[in-house]
Amino acid sequence: MADAARRIAPGELRQWMDEGREFLCVDVLLPAVHEARRLPGALGACVYEVEFAARMQSLAPDVATTIVLYGEDENTQGADMAAGKLAHLGYGDVWVLAGGARGWVERGLPVEGTGRMPAPEGFVLVEGVYAAVADQCHLEWTGRNARGRHTGTLRVARGRLDVSGGTMRGEVLVALSSLVDTDLADDSLRAMLVAHLLSDDFFFAERYPEARFVLEAAVPVHGATPGQASHDLRGQLELRGVRHPLAVRATLSNLSNGGIGVSAHLEFDRTQWGVAYGSGRFFRHLGHHLVYDMIGVELRLVFGLG
Repeated sequence: MADAARRIAPGELRQWMDEGREFLCVDVLLPAVHEARRLPGALGACVYEVEFAARMQSLAPDVATTIVLYGEDENTQGADMAAGKLAHLGYGDVWVLAGGARGWVERGLPVEGTGRMPAPEGFVLVEGVYAAVADQCHLEWTGRNARGRHTGTLRVARGRLDVSGGTMRGEVLVALSSLVDTDLADDSLRAMLVAHLLSDDFFFAERYPEARFVLEAAVPVHGATPGQASHDLRGQLELRGVRHPLAVRATLSNLSNGGIGVSAHLEFDRTQWGVAYGSGRFFRHLGHHLVYDMIGVELRLVFGLG
């Protein structure tokens, strides 16, 4: 593995090219990046794709081939991961370009391609008014007790996001009448549980038919990388007629149609909103009626522009 990941400096690789040395130069990044920017003569074999091994074996049937791999820069691991895969396949003369493509460009060395690099990864605020696309929004809840848990879903009734001046505000409303249990197989038990949850024991949906989250600020998470939670969504959750602050760490994404996606997992203490049934904080000798205070929510919200 160590031999497979030997480094070659940009200047030395350039010398190999000038000398006409025989080797295979392989870009392990996405095809779109390869099309936009690649080292002279480099071929593409994206290490993120499951066909990477087969692609490399077609490019270099002889495991004795000298191969130079490069990724984006020295802080990313694509080329090293590719080198490890090649080592497992039996390739013995594999090098990794120190500094990757970025280091090569920073030294003023030539590249080929269209120059039209893909848009940067990560969320970008685009001003506008966005409306929740209800049939694309998913909300799953989990409630627990000492014997296990119950799970189910809720539907978003409506919602909006207002993006202006670099800030994001908005609201999301959930219809409590849409509450469904998904873990119980028996229809009568499932109906009994749903009625219990919608009663004044829990959410009192007859009097308070909607839960409402008012977004007051979306604060970027410092140092977050793509795939990590990107923003702290701070606002007020109104439930059972009680409004209380709630912060949600979420991943925001720009959708291909111009919309905004919001994904998050959160847990909140229901008793802060007056949902006290079965809580050991307020009752004693509960026995099997004990219900844990925390409610878990997994959500995916989609907002369309305009």
